Amino acid sequence: TLIFGGHPCDVGSYSLLRGARGTAVLGATGTDFGSVCVGGGITKTIVIQNTGTVAASVDSIVLSNEFKILNALPLSVNAGDSQLVEITFRPMLSGPNASNVDIYGGPCGISTHTRVRGTGAIVSVAMADLDFGLVNVDYDSVFVLRNTGADSITVAAVTLQACTNCGFTLEASLPATIARGDSVVLLVHYAPTSSGKDSATVCVTMSSPCI
Repeated sequence: TLIFGGHPCDVGSYSLLRGARGTAVLGATGTDFGSVCVGGGITKTIVIQNTGTVAASVDSIVLSNEFKILNALPLSVNAGDSQLVEITFRPMLSGPNASNVDIYGGPCGISTHTRVRGTGAIVSVAMADLDFGLVNVDYDSVFVLRNTGADSITVAAVTLQACTNCGFTLEASLPATIARGDSVVLLVHYAPTSSGKDSATVCVTMSSPCI
């Protein structure tokens, strides 16, 4: 209670002030974006929680490197409640990437911090043409499929296209995972059914962050 006194005649007045004690306590979860294609992007969410007894405002969220926040700020987080924050990761270079997530708000300049991470991936494979030359009997040779990219790939299937009675058949132990810099061997069997030239296209079905 505030009491005011003065003159003349000892005039006075009073005012009653009310308030409640409380605190806002922010916390946040991090996340791992995994492998993302260089030049591509993915969006994931983190959770900001208020475990305090009064509402909090999130006024700024600071990230670095190739991570960006998508939400408009400020955000209001009631006591005991939470808010989802969307973050996008768009790697421009291959390799691991990470950022602190620094969250600032009120009342009283509260803050919390977490971390996000991801990996920029580049997928590249190499396989040379195969020429059997002049063949008049069954003949075996191999394709070598090499992973020249920066992330592992999985070869799910290998098929022949544009091959009608062409005499080519393929053998491979699939599915096969090829680590960066490694290769897998595909056995090709050629049994010509008639004279003349034969040809076929080898189609490789792969899975990776960029396919």
